[in-house]
Amino acid sequence: MAYFIVIFNVCVTVFAAGMDTGEENTSPIFCTGLYLPAAYYEDDLSLPSMARYEDATISNRAALIRVTVQSPLEKSWRNSYSDYYYQANEVIETADNYLADKLDIDLYTISQPSWDVGSVALPSVAMNVLKRDIGKCNADIMIAFAGSIFDSSTSAGFGMTSALNEPYCIVFDHGYNQNCKSAQHEVGHAYGLDHCYNTCVMKQGWDREWNLFGHLCTTHYNKWSSAKNKY
Repeated sequence: MAYFIVIFNVCVTVFAAGMDTGEENTSPIFCTGLYLPAAYYEDDLSLPSMARYEDATISNRAALIRVTVQSPLEKSWRNSYSDYYYQANEVIETADNYLADKLDIDLYTISQPSWDVGSVALPSVAMNVLKRDIGKCNADIMIAFAGSIFDSSTSAGFGMTSALNEPYCIVFDHGYNQNCKSAQHEVGHAYGLDHCYNTCVMKQGWDREWNLFGHLCTTHYNKWSSAKNKY
């Protein structure tokens, strides 16, 4: 009798939103907004999309661009979910549904190391510590997950990226729906997309506009399409 063991490793990357000015931004980008507890975002909301694993569901098309992800999981995230590896990977896989369908990008988690923000008070400092101590390692990008450990007074909000065009993101936990939207938004920053005022996932804000999830305005779609081979 033969036995088969399948082991899955998972990684995630997250960034913040900004205004599309056409200029490069070399400072951390924060996705700010009114701070509300995670439970708020779960009330009366349907999920923007369900996680889908492209390797298993897409077989009749050209090869996708596999972008490997390391997704460090911060202590407060791990304390919030008994299945914290799974929860992080579900966010990544849900966020990349649109990317696979429209841009041929498949985010693929390869590792999920633990990290601890400790007594760090500012998200920009937390990002620097995370990049120094863990980073993306052998992956193409980093999408880290943390609890809602920074409130609105720190200008952190939902997520951040180290800088425009840099492959380092953090998503701060505000419930599954918001986390999926934040992850998609932050990865956009990693590909060079800044903030937007249009009906676009790159629009910055804390509102319940779930119609923005999985949507890019024409400008940002063209920009992301041109940069899809970046990683």
